This record gives sequence, structure tokens and C-alpha cells, in this order.
Amino acid sequence: MNVHQHAEKLLQKIGHELPLDQAARAGLVLDGNRECFLTLEPGLLVMFYLDEASQAFIINLPLGALPPPPLRETLMFELLCGNYSWNQTEGGTLGIDRQTEIVTLSYLVEIPMAEPDQFPRIIEKLAGVAKHWKRIKQRIGSEAATDGRFAAAPGQDSHRIRV
Repeated sequence: MNVHQHAEKLLQKIGHELPLDQAARAGLVLDGNRECFLTLEPGLLVMFYLDEASQAFIINLPLGALPPPPLRETLMFELLCGNYSWNQTEGGTLGIDRQTEIVTLSYLVEIPMAEPDQFPRIIEKLAGVAKHWKRIKQRIGSEAATDGRFAAAPGQDSHRIRV
């Protein structure tokens, strides 16, 4: 079985083992760009990219845009602390896309997997980590709004976050 076929089988495993509706199951197929997108629940997207050269699935879960300064620094500090020794990422890596400034949780799965039955558990684990970081991001914004520490400068919209 080649890498592409193995990747397709891993996606099928997710469809069989996770509680997904029929449309989500049907969408678990790599497209011509070797990508697949899965919405596990509203606001929780899992993006799969098959890198055939390195024989790996690159899995990204977008967590939302960076907030404006100074909330940005507060969130970035928390992200770095969480990344330290994979402290709060379950083996994933928190990062920021330079062009979009979207915070992501990334994970690499080498293919073929020795234990393919673990793949749905990996996705569930990453979904839990993504929810955790979305809550932290929301908490930072809420605390700033209630205590006034991070008031917007004149002419700034501190409440606007791109998603």
C-alpha cells in the first residue's frame, strides 16, 4: 500500500470511529492538493495535508487570529509557556501563520503508522487541546475587557478579532 492509500485509510478510520454526520464522513477524502478539511463541531476545524515527500500527515487546527497589542503579547506568552516541553499541547506545536496571523495547533503523523487504530484518538486529543487554547484565548480577552488593563488607543477597535 502506498502512502496516499494509507492516508485515505486513516481518514476512513476517523469516519468510522468518531461521531460524525454523513456529510462529514463523505468529506474525509484527500482532494487534488492532498488536503482534507473536517469540521468536528462549530468553530473546530481540522485540516489534513499529506506530504508525500516526507511521508507524513500534517494536521493543523486553527485557533483564531492573534488579538491586537497588548493582548497579543499576553497570548503569545501563554502560547510559549504551553509549547515548552509540549506542556499543554499533547505533543502538538502551537504556532502563528506569518501571513494571516492565525494561531494554529500543528501535529505531524508519519505514514505508514505502526498502529493506525490510534489515529482517531490522536484527532480527539488534538481537538481537546484546541478547545483548551480557544478557552485561554477567550479568557485573556474577557479579563482585559472587564478590568480595563488593555484599553484601545484612540481610533483602535480592540474588540475586533479576525477569524
